[in-house]
Amino acid sequence: MHITKPKSFDSFLRQIEQFMVYASNSTLGATGFADIFIVGAHFVEKIQKTGKDGHIQIVDLRTYLSEKIRNLIYTVNWEKFPV
Repeated sequence: MHITKPKSFDSFLRQIEQFMVYASNSTLGATGFADIFIVGAHFVEKIQKTGKDGHIQIVDLRTYLSEKIRNLIYTVNWEKFPV
């Protein structure tokens, strides 16, 4: 399967989540992204220009971004189950 670059902020965050889960299960130690907000800013600028994130119409950008980032933090902090 070939992974293409994300076209929306939502798909960008999903790829980050998937990679972080994979990396944290495959390595010992911390996993993190130093520039996640810098790269994510590209998608935020697109949302500001179009009012959409992919096919989703955004009414309140601040609330949308807050919810997406809160969801990312919750997901990557989920306790791992023993294998």
